[in-house]
Amino acid sequence: MKNGDKIKAVVLEIGPDQIKYKLFDNIKGPTYTIWKSDANTIEYKNGTKEIINISRNTETGKDTLKMTNLTYSKGKVYSAGKIVEPESLKKLFEANPNALIYYQKSRTAGVVADITGYSSIALFVAGALTKDTDKSLMYYGSGGCCALIAIIAGRGIARNNLRKSIAIYNSHDKRIGYLNFGFNSNGIGIAMRF
Repeated sequence: MKNGDKIKAVVLEIGPDQIKYKLFDNIKGPTYTIWKSDANTIEYKNGTKEIINISRNTETGKDTLKMTNLTYSKGKVYSAGKIVEPESLKKLFEANPNALIYYQKSRTAGVVADITGYSSIALFVAGALTKDTDKSLMYYGSGGCCALIAIIAGRGIARNNLRKSIAIYNSHDKRIGYLNFGFNSNGIGIAMRF
């Protein structure tokens, strides 16, 4: 709660204006409702936190999304000094199509980095278990290449795209437009999106 109180509860529904819940120690009891503007954070059983950045507009009496700047440090994204989990981050970026595009590219590059990283481990193990020296060197070389791709290309691209998505989100620029270059079997392609 914004006043510092904590409610141990089971969240039933998070609507546009309200949160419905039951008290954790009385699941069969009544359903309670609070305004989102009175809540600060929801911490789930699995440890993920959802930051609720809602403020009440005094002129209209309606809740509005409060645009707080995001920061990136040591592989984590922060909002108002609190870590933003990937699920919440995606929801924030959905309000800004350009930021969402770079966020999705970041997630894809991260998955590619993970796959090539695990492949490099498998190749190193295969090299260690192979008795033929030539094959062993081939496995070590292939494993080293996969490790370099994972570390340099995959993680670097993922990190850079995440930083771009945060910069776009923080600029509050919701225009959709980008220029993308690509390579395929037919040659070089350029895609512009407005």
